Amino acid sequence: MNPLIETVAASLFQRVVRIKYRRYPFTAVLMYHGVVPDDFPVAAWTLVRRSDFEKQVALLRTCFDIVHPHHATSLENPAPNRPKAVLTFDDGYKNLYQTLYPVAVKERVPITVFVATGLIGTERLFWFDRVILGMQPTANQTKFGQYNNAVQSLLSSGDETHWDLLQDVLSTMKELKRATMEALADRCFANCKQPESVIDALKVLDAATIKAMAAEGLVQFGSHTHHHELLDRIPLPQAEQTITQSLAALRELTGRPCRSFAYPNGNYTPAVLELLKPHGIRLAFTTVNDVWRHHTDPLAIPRVPVGAFDTPLKFMLNICGGINAYQKFHRRKSGNANH
Repeated sequence: MNPLIETVAASLFQRVVRIKYRRYPFTAVLMYHGVVPDDFPVAAWTLVRRSDFEKQVALLRTCFDIVHPHHATSLENPAPNRPKAVLTFDDGYKNLYQTLYPVAVKERVPITVFVATGLIGTERLFWFDRVILGMQPTANQTKFGQYNNAVQSLLSSGDETHWDLLQDVLSTMKELKRATMEALADRCFANCKQPESVIDALKVLDAATIKAMAAEGLVQFGSHTHHHELLDRIPLPQAEQTITQSLAALRELTGRPCRSFAYPNGNYTPAVLELLKPHGIRLAFTTVNDVWRHHTDPLAIPRVPVGAFDTPLKFMLNICGGINAYQKFHRRKSGNANH
């Protein structure tokens, strides 16, 4: 973006946030996944470049106070005209320690990481990351049978187009049985040509690192289930088990009870939500693109998604879009109440 346009856009963004906050107080919860070096060779929306993240934090701090989730619920607000922002990171990648954590420490940025605890310290990648790595343009041009033409088109596309096509593949695979999905992901990963350092960045944090990050205080850890199960697609007893396992693992690692949760892929049902309550979960986060306000169910908090292809302007518009979504809801609710 042209520097002048970016400066003007940032000024307008700050003004819009202040005006809207005075009319409809809110908290913006941002949903990230990974943060990687600028020269990271994998094109994926889920992997934000370090320099982009640093710019986003700097922009947020011009008009938001960045806090941990539970501080966002406090009635105390040291700056009444400034909304709060919460930075969340799903899955618990090693790249969060390798790339994000130094930035968080240097800038004193509080962050919350939702970990799928079953993969802690293992060599196993999430199924979707095995697909992403196996379908990068650098992958072996292995035949994929009836899907070969589509795969070859995907491999030869540009970064953002590549991701759009890849999203279609991932969405289709999510509908498969777990064993079939995992087997297909392994088949894709067999084509990966990335160096071990790149693969390592997409593994889940190990226990020692989680303990060290939690002890420092800037990073809080929440549950993302045990094996990243989509909770609306498994029996309730199985959902209960994966939640319980994850919470127990985090308590052992951090030395304190886990009070926050993020639904994998945003999938949940009212029955799943009810499972969280007996375990002391106070805040649970979805993938619905909106802002958090007083009427929000604390076990269904929306988040503003942030990805690798978001320009500064798109980043600002996403946050303002979330605010606008709340205003539309508020007006609709008020209108209905008046009839």
